[in-house]
Amino acid sequence: MTRIVNRAELSEIFGVVPSTITSWQLLGMPVVKKGRRGIPDQFDSAACLRWHLEYATRPPSSADPGSPTSRKLSANATLKELELERRLNQVAPVALFVQVAASLAGQIDTVLSRLPSKLAPIVAAEIDQTKCQWAIDKAINEAREEIIAAGKGVVGSE
Repeated sequence: MTRIVNRAELSEIFGVVPSTITSWQLLGMPVVKKGRRGIPDQFDSAACLRWHLEYATRPPSSADPGSPTSRKLSANATLKELELERRLNQVAPVALFVQVAASLAGQIDTVLSRLPSKLAPIVAAEIDQTKCQWAIDKAINEAREEIIAAGKGVVGSE
């Protein structure tokens, strides 16, 4: 038989404290009429019992992924995985990546800034366009190799 009850009465029916009813409400327990200041929520006791039976018999894997409990379990699992990865040296602090990137940027800047002075005499003296193109390609490839070597040195030294 359906009976409309308030939170305190529903908590007595289930043998729990009223805050448990509030938690269940957040998980989807049906409310007949939402209360407001001074007027309590109203619950259909039979509908709440049906909901509770369905909720209580759900396998844990079908729990609401947005629920506080699911989010906490997920966060704890992620934290444990991160701690393990740190112990295995599989992760590094962001500051290290910033330091390496800044060092590489400096190396690249140095190598590229030398190109004009390296190429100017070759280009000025060469009349043949093909030979000029070859000299430029050669200088660029040397710069690439130097940048790659510098990168390996920076990453290998960290």
